[in-house]
Amino acid sequence: MTGSLNQLIELLAPARVPDAAGGASEAWTVYATAWAAVERLAAAREGTGPREAFRRRAAATIRARNDVALGHRARIGGDDYDIVSIESDARQSRLVLVCEEAAS
Repeated sequence: MTGSLNQLIELLAPARVPDAAGGASEAWTVYATAWAAVERLAAAREGTGPREAFRRRAAATIRARNDVALGHRARIGGDDYDIVSIESDARQSRLVLVCEEAAS
């Protein structure tokens, strides 16, 4: 994708947060913000019949960085997306994060 990086997104990583019962729960913490060119993709279809659902998908192109990983999330326009693929451009100057709407 070419174009200007004109949308600010947040990058999130999972973190274990202690709870009052002595255990821990998983939470998402913002570790960076990045300017991105966001492109909406065709929705991903899950399930069949009455359980059929569609998850929104997006591709966010950002400047190359080394702290983004599969299993992280991107917050785009206030909505959380799971990062399911990370692709580098030919010059290795940008990353394309292919994302699917996070399950709530």
